[in-house]
Amino acid sequence: MPTNESLPLRCSVNIARHVRDAIAATEVFEVVSKDVGVPLVAFRLKSVEHSDGTKHKRLYDEFQVAERMRIAGWVLPAYSMPKGAEQIKLMRITIREDFSMTMATQVIVELKKAVDWLENHFTLSRQDVANIASGMLGRSISRMDSQVLREMTVVVKPC
Repeated sequence: MPTNESLPLRCSVNIARHVRDAIAATEVFEVVSKDVGVPLVAFRLKSVEHSDGTKHKRLYDEFQVAERMRIAGWVLPAYSMPKGAEQIKLMRITIREDFSMTMATQVIVELKKAVDWLENHFTLSRQDVANIASGMLGRSISRMDSQVLREMTVVVKPC
């Protein structure tokens, strides 16, 4: 029979499994954490596949998902990996003792809303703007509209 001290950990592990399975079921994220050790779920955005089979990055990144989650009242850390793997970005949900199954369900609902919002709204990070500006080859950007971006072969979704 388990001791009282192990019950919160077992509950946290079960909640972490629930969160992991729900995040994987979105098919937007790839879960990268293992189901051992500290009850947490680390995940990242999957690439999008074109109809011809080629893959490309989404128009938003993990930092923008984290920002949308913060707007909804949730703090989900997003971070880049250390030097040498900076291009890899992750998000994390740590399941603490006071994190209930109800909270797990709510965070998944908000995560889906955040992704839905980002999928349907045009967004650019500061780095995206800098990359586009540097690719303009001497042209100045007085405004960022769909015509300028179309010339740069970037897909634009209207707000």
